[in-house]
Amino acid sequence: MTRIGYYSAARTDLIDLIRGDELNVLEVGCAEGATGVLLLERRIARRVTGIEMHEPSARLAEARLNEVFAGDVVDFLPNLHGRDYDCVILGDILEHLVDPWSVLREIRFTVSREARLVVSIPNVRYYPVVCSLLLRADWRYAPDGVLDETHLRFFTLKSAIRMFSQCGLVVEEIRPYFTGRRYKHLDRASAGLLSGFLAQRFLLRLAYGSG
Repeated sequence: MTRIGYYSAARTDLIDLIRGDELNVLEVGCAEGATGVLLLERRIARRVTGIEMHEPSARLAEARLNEVFAGDVVDFLPNLHGRDYDCVILGDILEHLVDPWSVLREIRFTVSREARLVVSIPNVRYYPVVCSLLLRADWRYAPDGVLDETHLRFFTLKSAIRMFSQCGLVVEEIRPYFTGRRYKHLDRASAGLLSGFLAQRFLLRLAYGSG
């Protein structure tokens, strides 16, 4: 996903994971608000609150969503306690955070009892990254993708699930995201055994446990 696409495109891949309608939604990293607009138009959401660090995008989102905070999610979450959000969207956000564990724990205080988190997270086990590391001894950052130069954290599916578990979250659904049809076909032919190498990122729906 290019930087332009990140700010302007609706995340239909994440919308497809959301269950319910007329939800109170918090989108962390709302960009220009395209995803929230689609949620409102489809009546999946009755209200969308956005948080966006990129200020020009946040200003555009302000005209489209019910409420937008421009800045770091860490600064705003304590002020959102008790908002009873039904759904929190974290689309390729956690890898940009210094401490995603603390953010996931803090989000728990902002959501309703039946809330769900919908998350997209890059897969550092993605085969071009692994091949470059093993065959070329290279770890090359890029303007976007798995090794985006703004990423601070890196996860495999296994380590991401461990992080979610440590924060009291239970995985309900996992979907690999492939950048081309050939990868989907290869994954299907391997009965899913190759998804850990072929998926550029993973999409997950999660719920906070009762503990």
